[in-house]
Amino acid sequence: MVGDGLVPLDSAHGRHEDPGRSLAFLPQNLWIAQGMNHINLLTRPEVGTQLVRWLQSASRTAAYKPEAAGISTQHKDETP
Repeated sequence: MVGDGLVPLDSAHGRHEDPGRSLAFLPQNLWIAQGMNHINLLTRPEVGTQLVRWLQSASRTAAYKPEAAGISTQHKDETP
């Protein structure tokens, strides 16, 4: 599957041909909702189940450090 016709899979996973524009999503934070469209995301039980898994996982993490995943927390207009 290459996407849902609205969002290509690479884009949904934060991948871009320019590495500077890619997002560093951790593999455990990616999930492909098979056989559904954007409207189905609102009501399908497996979507709710996945959201609960992510939220439970996040609550077990003492301190999320976006820098460890390669995610910058600095705004473009800020100087280091």
